[in-house]
Amino acid sequence: MASRKDYYFARSAVRGFGRLFFLKVPQRADQDSPAANLLGSMVVEEDYGPFGTKICPRPQNSYRVGIIRDIMKNDLSLSQQEIVNRTNFSGASFSTKISKSLSGSGNAPFPLALSLGLDVNYSKLRTADVSFGDETFQKHIPTDLLALTYQHIAKNSGDYADYSILMNDDRMVIDRALYSKKFRVIVESETKFDASFEAKAESAADTELGIKYERVSEYKYAYEVDTTTPYLIALGGVEADEYVD
Repeated sequence: MASRKDYYFARSAVRGFGRLFFLKVPQRADQDSPAANLLGSMVVEEDYGPFGTKICPRPQNSYRVGIIRDIMKNDLSLSQQEIVNRTNFSGASFSTKISKSLSGSGNAPFPLALSLGLDVNYSKLRTADVSFGDETFQKHIPTDLLALTYQHIAKNSGDYADYSILMNDDRMVIDRALYSKKFRVIVESETKFDASFEAKAESAADTELGIKYERVSEYKYAYEVDTTTPYLIALGGVEADEYVD
């Protein structure tokens, strides 16, 4: 069974994006795919950090896709434009430390890699520098509308047969999702990337998918994606009962 160590390599506050969890393996986000419609969905809450004192959202829908968006539209008469805000962030970049409490310390796919087969030892990774090209955008649900929605659900609990699910304190609602078609990641390791790794990187490159790897220095390796399909890169969530006393 997958755990949060399989999902993320960092949690970082990015100017303009907010605080997000960055996926080890991005999810293809075609129009009708689960990744494209994760916003407003309920997911399982995962504990991490010392004594499980921190939480993160599992990046997989655990109930009806977009259920909170549906309630906002059907029960609060909000428009799609009001519910989902889209902000373009082409040209944005940030640097983050690799989070051992999130990523674990074993071998796993190179951060943000679309193609599997090139693993890195996360116990040796230090930082990741991420930059985004054209058609990078974030979708998010305004906080005040989420609060209004949950106050409405609590006030009208008898109208919701799935009330116990909507208010489950082991669930989170995805309120932010970051997508990109073009991005570059430079990872820094405590140990040198050897010739064996370089050979595997050359083999993992895929010109049809717009994927390439590049040695930056003995301790740094870059991964770049230039594709026509958007991918879910990172997401954020709030506890399902966050807005209700």
